[in-house]
Amino acid sequence: MRDEVVEGMQELLDSMEGLPLALQKRLIVRSLRKGAEPIRQEAANLAPDDPTTAGSRVKESMSITVTDQTATGATANIGPSRKGFMGIFAEQGTKRQPAKPFLQRAFDSKYDAAYNALEEELGDSIEKEFLKRDSTL
Repeated sequence: MRDEVVEGMQELLDSMEGLPLALQKRLIVRSLRKGAEPIRQEAANLAPDDPTTAGSRVKESMSITVTDQTATGATANIGPSRKGFMGIFAEQGTKRQPAKPFLQRAFDSKYDAAYNALEEELGDSIEKEFLKRDSTL
């Protein structure tokens, strides 16, 4: 199914061809953030948290960072910010503590919801931009 998803997304990206590159980039970034939100929320729900230990405020530190932004794509990074750096130890485990993955579980359980949110936001945004352009002609 995920191969079909990528193909459908490519069609949406191709439909932006008539828009300025800076606008394409903004639409992609905004849509990617919207799509990443269900995963971020689920990761925050599943994350371990110990408010008494410095660096372990994982739940409240879950964030979305968009990188590698171009007019044809971007990357969303979802995970704890610096104040929740201890989350990496829970996700991957340590010599003394077995892994208790929460990020992978969040991704797996919310992938479809994230994709649907991204697709809806991107599709609606593209449509709005083309309607704006048509009304000014």
